[in-house]
Amino acid sequence: MTIRDRGKIKWLPASFIPIQFKMIREMYMEDVMQNKPEIDDFKLKRTIYK
Repeated sequence: MTIRDRGKIKWLPASFIPIQFKMIREMYMEDVMQNKPEIDDFKLKRTIYK
């Protein structure tokens, strides 16, 4: 009785995982990053003198 496995074919779908990790990391960083709000003089003075 011989063992018939799929060899490298079995692991072929796992070859895309590093690319997928990179894409997920980039998507996460885009979601996490926020634009800084614009602060005018009035808001700046109000926050300083509180």
